[in-house]
Amino acid sequence: IGSTFIVLNAGRRAIDITVYRVEEGQKLSELAIGSGDAYGSIYIDKQFKKFIKNLYGKDLIRNWKSNNYECYFELESNWERTKLALKKIENNVNVKVNIPDSLVQCLKQRYGSSIPQLDRKSLILSSNDVISIFTPSFDKITRALNYSFDNVAKDDLPRLSLLAPLLDILLDLFICLD
Repeated sequence: IGSTFIVLNAGRRAIDITVYRVEEGQKLSELAIGSGDAYGSIYIDKQFKKFIKNLYGKDLIRNWKSNNYECYFELESNWERTKLALKKIENNVNVKVNIPDSLVQCLKQRYGSSIPQLDRKSLILSSNDVISIFTPSFDKITRALNYSFDNVAKDDLPRLSLLAPLLDILLDLFICLD
């Protein structure tokens, strides 16, 4: 009784955050009305696609995609596997994303043998690259959590602030939402 907790309902498209307190009789009272928005894992995927377009050029990726739609789905699938395999983002640790042969060939035509951030058939993402891909969604989650904290009565904040260390765990879980 009196415990305060956050429910972070996370999906591919949206994440909703609600703050509750346990009342007598095993009832819940809502301390902060559910807040949330469209910043689920699908938006991390959009940031990955944006990263690829910025790295190799929008026109090149658009042309490759229009001529190799199945391979584009292969790239998305490879990114999904890589994203789900991430347990945490570590400094100075690169992440590899396998890319389809047709994209490698397209990149060779443009760049020759020195393709940026490519090792054979793998796109090499630095820890900073990975952080830049995840940050927009994480920033939105942080703002939503802050909004929830701001809408909780001051006497509930000490108990709620104990949840702050759990944010890292929640963000780790966010990667695995699909």
